[in-house]
Amino acid sequence: MPSMELDEKQLLLTREASMSSMSLGIGLTNLRRYDFVLQGYFYSGLHSLTIGIERLVKLIILYDYQLRNDGRYPTNAILKSAGHDLVHLISAARAANRHHACAVDDSIFDTDAIIQSVVVFLSDFATQSRYHNLDSLTGRPHRTDEPLRRWDSEICAAIVTRHYRPNPRKEREASAVAEAMESMVAVAFSSESGDPVDTMHAFVTRGLTVSIKQKYSAYYIYSIVRFLSLLLFELEHKGRFYPCLREFFKLFISDEKKWILNKKSWNPLPPYRF
Repeated sequence: MPSMELDEKQLLLTREASMSSMSLGIGLTNLRRYDFVLQGYFYSGLHSLTIGIERLVKLIILYDYQLRNDGRYPTNAILKSAGHDLVHLISAARAANRHHACAVDDSIFDTDAIIQSVVVFLSDFATQSRYHNLDSLTGRPHRTDEPLRRWDSEICAAIVTRHYRPNPRKEREASAVAEAMESMVAVAFSSESGDPVDTMHAFVTRGLTVSIKQKYSAYYIYSIVRFLSLLLFELEHKGRFYPCLREFFKLFISDEKKWILNKKSWNPLPPYRF
C-alpha cells in the first residue's frame, strides 16, 4: 500500500491552498457584513479576497505548467512573472481552461457587465488602490477613486439598479420611524461616497439598500471564485495531482444562487463559523 505521507513540496501546496481558501472565506464573510456604518469590513474583506484570488490563480498556473511540462514545477521567476494584476491572472486561468479543454463555463467574464467591473476593481485594488487612503494623505495622486466610494458608485449602483425592488409600504414605514425618532437620536455617520449621514431620515433611507448591496457584492465575487475553484478541480483531475487541493475549495463551487445570497459565514472548514 503506497504511503500517504506528504513530501515537502506537497506539504507546501496544502499550506498554500489552505491560506488561499481561508483568505477567500474571511473576505466573503467580511464583505457580506460591510455597510456605510461598518466600513472597515469592506477594506478587510477586499484585502483578503484579492490575496485569496491571486493565490488560487497561481495554483492554477502551477498546475497548468505541470500539465504542459511533464509534471515539473515552474521556476520562481516564471511564477513571479504572473504578477498581481488580477485581470491578467484571470485571463491566464481562462487560457488554461481552453488549452486543457476543461470546459468550465467562463462566459460570465464576457457577458456580465457587473462581473467585468468587479474584476477590474479587484485588480486595481490588488496592485495599487489598497493603499489609496494613505497615499492620498501623503500627497500621492491616484488614477482611480477611493476604493469604498468607487465600489459604491461603480459596483453597488449597478447592483441596486439590477436587483433592488422598491417597496413603497416599507419605505413609508421607515420614513415614519425616522420622523418619530428624529428629535431623540443624534446621527453622525458618512455614506460610502463620503457624504454626511446626519439625520434619521438619511440613515433609514440609505439603509433600505444595504441588504441588497451586501448579498450581491458577495455573490458576484463568489461567482468569480467559483469559476477558479472548478477549474482547479478539473486541472487536478487531468493531472492526477496529489495532494487533493480541491478539498480546500469545496465551499466555493455551488451554483445554488439562493444559498449563496443568504450565506453569511464563509469559513471553508464547516461547520465552523467566523
